Amino acid sequence: MSSEEKQTQELNSFRNIPDLFKKIVIVNGTKKPWRNEEGFVFMGMKYFLLNADSLEF
Repeated sequence: MSSEEKQTQELNSFRNIPDLFKKIVIVNGTKKPWRNEEGFVFMGMKYFLLNADSLEF
């Protein structure tokens, strides 16, 4: 996501999902998982694909 506006646009669909569901955003690269202030989990695609426990974060 190249700009703040684009990121907001992409995450708006997650904001409409009830809070009982885990919200995971897969980004390009190998970044380890982190959680933003809204509770969305972000992680790199390579990390997601190569770690069997990636969804446990």
